[in-house]
Amino acid sequence: MSKIEIEKMKEILPLKILISAYACGPNWGSEVGMGWNWVVNLSNYCQLTVITEKGFQKDIEKKIPELNLKYPPNFYYIDVGDKGRALFWKQGSFMFYSYYKKWQKKAYHLAVNIISDNNFDIIHQLNMIGFREPGYLWKIKGIPYIIGPVGGYEQFPKSYYSLLNTRDQIFYSLRSIINNLQIRFLKRPKKAYKKANKVLIATPTSLNIISKYTRNKPILISETGCLEKPNYKKNDINNEDVNIVWVGIM
Repeated sequence: MSKIEIEKMKEILPLKILISAYACGPNWGSEVGMGWNWVVNLSNYCQLTVITEKGFQKDIEKKIPELNLKYPPNFYYIDVGDKGRALFWKQGSFMFYSYYKKWQKKAYHLAVNIISDNNFDIIHQLNMIGFREPGYLWKIKGIPYIIGPVGGYEQFPKSYYSLLNTRDQIFYSLRSIINNLQIRFLKRPKKAYKKANKVLIATPTSLNIISKYTRNKPILISETGCLEKPNYKKNDINNEDVNIVWVGIM
């Protein structure tokens, strides 16, 4: 087969992407739903190999056969352990990060093994979107690397402190101090941004901070991704009330 024929085949074949998404599973919102939304929608355009947490395995293996995906993704599972999994579901626990860091190291070694037997066009460090733990896939050479959407640089608004009890005021004050120290001194996130061919960013605040460390212009995008085309017409909402429900821990 000639080089020209090979190039034409590449134009026809889907991109092969290796994705690390700790949180990825159906039936959930937030970080888990975010990872699942990216994977499921990309699977209609690209051939994905996904590394995710073992706790989502049963839900994934039950749901994937029900979906009419053009390129069903391949999944690899790494167990964070019962303690780490419990801390993950306890939103906001700093103790989770020691388990998460170990999980990311295992994901890196697994990715190296997968790449040794397969060719990939892109490596994508998808989630979780918090800046503190960028994983280690950026250390892999020879394959274009994407990270994000990245977020987590925002601080709890001081104007909201009056709504909190004393315990929560102390918690968020300490959290802001720790955030500022980590933003300034954590080295691995900056190395990941510098290595990345493209950095996806979830919020304007994160964009302002991360842009200092990227070698290419970052892309600001909703962490949940977006539809290729809107599924509504502009006139559909004219002269009508728009009802919005906000759901969160606060």
